[in-house]
Amino acid sequence: MEHSFWHQKWQSNQIGFHQEKVHPEFVRYFPALGNGARVLVPLCGKSKDMIWLAQQGYQVVGVELSEIAAKDFLKENGLTASVSDVEMNDCVFHCYDCNELNITFYVGDFFSFEAELFDGLYDRAALIALPLELRKPYVEQTKRLLAESAQGLVITTVYDQTMASGPPFSVSDEETQELWGRALIFKGELELIDAEPRWKSKGLTSFKEKIWAIG
Repeated sequence: MEHSFWHQKWQSNQIGFHQEKVHPEFVRYFPALGNGARVLVPLCGKSKDMIWLAQQGYQVVGVELSEIAAKDFLKENGLTASVSDVEMNDCVFHCYDCNELNITFYVGDFFSFEAELFDGLYDRAALIALPLELRKPYVEQTKRLLAESAQGLVITTVYDQTMASGPPFSVSDEETQELWGRALIFKGELELIDAEPRWKSKGLTSFKEKIWAIG
């Protein structure tokens, strides 16, 4: 998908994918990592889940294409940050280093991002934000950034894609398992159709969120 698609979404505040509260299943299933563990949150938006991760004693690194998301994240959570530019693979990232919590927010193209290997991963809205042709490159890039012993969560959505188009896209269990391969464990699912009127209005009878553990 073109960068302009996501920039337009943020500029027009069409961000139905954003959740105002910490994801309850995320809190329930996220693995206990050692204090100071580095956790990657790709395509993070302005997720409040990053606040929870930082409060657990982790070093949180979010990567997001939209500058609006970074600024809104700081403003809405009453945070400030030191800002600098960091060049990676011919891409200049705007780096927001939070002053109050151990959160660093990189604004730029995730496919150009590089860093010291991470101990943990949290993907609530990255894989499902990408069309089919970008999912494998995304997972390959994410794997390159994770230590061999890394643990974390991947959350997918599953619904009848013939009746509604993404994002979020429907990513089947089979595709998720094929993409991630290593030690992927199914933890549970949520049926959200009654809580998602925009999907129900399209004629869908099921809209599931699935939680997968890696590591």
